Amino acid sequence: MIRMLLQAAVLAGTVLVLALPALRGKQRGWIAGAAALAFLYSVAIFLPVAYPHLLPHLGKEWNWAGKLFSIVTTTIVTVLLLVFAGFRARDFGLTFVQAPGTGRAILFGIIPFLILVGVLVWQMSPPGPWPGRETLAYQASLPGLDEEFFFRGILLAVFDRMFPTKWDVLGARIGYGALAISIVFGIGHAVLLDKALHPHFFVAEGIFAGVIGLMLVWVRARTQSLVLPVLTHNAVNLLNYTVPALF
Repeated sequence: MIRMLLQAAVLAGTVLVLALPALRGKQRGWIAGAAALAFLYSVAIFLPVAYPHLLPHLGKEWNWAGKLFSIVTTTIVTVLLLVFAGFRARDFGLTFVQAPGTGRAILFGIIPFLILVGVLVWQMSPPGPWPGRETLAYQASLPGLDEEFFFRGILLAVFDRMFPTKWDVLGARIGYGALAISIVFGIGHAVLLDKALHPHFFVAEGIFAGVIGLMLVWVRARTQSLVLPVLTHNAVNLLNYTVPALF
């Protein structure tokens, strides 16, 4: 329980610090709200780790239950924000309609990016066995659905409300919130507490996740939808596990 709460506090604390510049704006009330969303999301992820008797037969190698809990939690929060906070579904990227020029973004942005990721994984990762079916199924589905829904969905929307100023970056309207959530995304992959509550810092993984997060937030802003960020995210995960087995 303590480990779960401290892990959640790391993510929430990062969000809080990055949201503090909003104190000078009119949307300062969302600072605490953004931190609370991050805390709630992290608790949902680690709940089955702290209490393994919850859905004990759902997967053996990966935290399927945690991802499902967090998706349900994010869905509930999204509905509340839609009903009571004046957000629209499109603010969260919850649409299948793609912005004009999405085809060019795929051809000249996403595909070269995935090729680059594949080359980097090939060069930096030691050879390994072909991943099992559970790993392939998990990496092809839940990480993208869960993390894009929260980070590039509701958390980005909340940051964009606090920091509405945006700039054009290769056809995407991006503001401070895009950078902030990419940092949060990187720290979320870089800092982990073990069972003895000792922190472990995975710097390379955090930097890699932060860079991936920047690309994903660009895709989200360029397409105005979460569809391609989810697919791109899961493709990156699959490359991480399959490329080392090919060489």
